[in-house]
Amino acid sequence: MKFILISSLICILNIAEAASFVSKNIDQEYEVAIEISKKFQKGVLSKEQANEILIATFSDYSHRDGKEATVTQFVQKTTGIENLILYGSSEQRGWSGSEVYSIQTEETEEVQFFLKIFPYDSKHYLPEIFGLSLMREVKEVECPKICAFGQCFINENRYFLVLETPVKGMSIQQYFIQVGQYQIGSKARKEAFEELCKAVQSSGTGLAKLHTYLPNKKQSFPKDAEEAMRKDLNSAIEELTYQPKSGIDIEKLQAYTEHVLQKMKAHEHLIGLAYDDIKTIHTFYDHKTKQFSLVNPDRLYFSFDSEGEVQGLPTKDVCKYILSLTLNRFQYFLHENQAVSKKELLTEEEIKIVINLFELGYLQGGGILPTSIEKEYSFLQHDLFFIKNSRRDFPEPESTRVKDLINISVENIKLQLTKTNVSLSLKE
Repeated sequence: MKFILISSLICILNIAEAASFVSKNIDQEYEVAIEISKKFQKGVLSKEQANEILIATFSDYSHRDGKEATVTQFVQKTTGIENLILYGSSEQRGWSGSEVYSIQTEETEEVQFFLKIFPYDSKHYLPEIFGLSLMREVKEVECPKICAFGQCFINENRYFLVLETPVKGMSIQQYFIQVGQYQIGSKARKEAFEELCKAVQSSGTGLAKLHTYLPNKKQSFPKDAEEAMRKDLNSAIEELTYQPKSGIDIEKLQAYTEHVLQKMKAHEHLIGLAYDDIKTIHTFYDHKTKQFSLVNPDRLYFSFDSEGEVQGLPTKDVCKYILSLTLNRFQYFLHENQAVSKKELLTEEEIKIVINLFELGYLQGGGILPTSIEKEYSFLQHDLFFIKNSRRDFPEPESTRVKDLINISVENIKLQLTKTNVSLSLKE
């Protein structure tokens, strides 16, 4: 979707005075928003209390002519861009449920900013502010910078507005797609794969730098991590009962999950800062600057308890990224006749090389790779999470992709249950 939005800003103040006023106002709003996000994270403020303070703080950019005019007014007043073009965007989006638009000018095709529009009751808005402000302190890893905040009414509903800078380079998923464009064995594919390898190794080093930004400590398995696993188990059991064709013995699954949790609880683990939603679409690499970037860090919020003490599991990030590298080697397409097809971007052998380089980069960055017990826990939690989403509705081709991932998760659990039964039999 493309809108060409052209209008002139009419103001009593001259341009220099207006720019100065807006700049000071944005700075004040930024300081308040960061402080409120921290208080919300610690539980000092409820979401409703935090939102009311932000409503009293942020400038209102509502325009009587509707959404297009409102968005135009916000971008023009906060950036000074007069003639701008907006595109609906999937970049830097994540799964927040927010509307995201890339902002370009008529003079250049490069994205200048990303605009995110959050509903008033969004549960991702404050964590996004918290995560982006924290990421600015991690010097070795780039992230989007918040440029401006605002609020508005669209069709009588209140929204929060956030303007962010784009990060440089391409997502790791885009590097996957680039490799998949070329025939196996061709020179072009070899060169594209080498670029991907550099990008993935850099992502390993960058992730390790994030994990070691705050001192890691050895402590027992976090209680809320155990609760999350049990919650995922209960939801997955509902889905497996609803779809009995899976052929999974529920009692054996419960016993296996308990077995994994007890092993996790019997050991101390590295606790620290964790991104908690690491994927190939969230990790970026710029081959020119050799810079690694992360977008959508709203789940960094969960790395801290109400006292501000870190409680994240860095090893869970490592396992999640390995899974993302493995599971995203296919690209899905929706054709005009609504049929869905998929294309292999990387071979299984190429994926093995990529994962090895990621782990190498992680070690080079000072990270500590997960133990076998931690991998078993993370992979099980991932499979349970996917199964519990069996009945969620997604548009195509995402729906087909998710169904494939659910089937893989079911097969993984079947295999693991078989291995566990054989292992227990041998012990007896």
